[in-house]
Amino acid sequence: MAGAEALIDVPFDAEVSRVALSNDLMAMIWRTMMADLWMGNVEPGTTDEEIKEFLIKYGFPPFDAIEHIEGDGSRPAVLLTFAGVGPEALRHLQPRVHDMFWKNHKINVQVMKDRSE
Repeated sequence: MAGAEALIDVPFDAEVSRVALSNDLMAMIWRTMMADLWMGNVEPGTTDEEIKEFLIKYGFPPFDAIEHIEGDGSRPAVLLTFAGVGPEALRHLQPRVHDMFWKNHKINVQVMKDRSE
């Protein structure tokens, strides 16, 4: 919807004012509340549910989207998207699972560059 604006409440001098934000600004704010996590060298055939259970076991929130990256098949990877989670939160959790031996593979887990960068 072209030209649409979102209204949000913003505190201002102990009062609440209404501020109209453009779609571009809303998209920029939303992107900063999303983060992507790369998980490489995943055992072929590992299900989305197994990945979710593994990460939750180590304190990660449930991911909102998953993209399987097959490559040449020798080191499949997944790209996980977490909505409402910033990159800093994932950077805090990432050392818990990076270089861990899981399902006969040493996995490589990296937080992707911020969407706003």
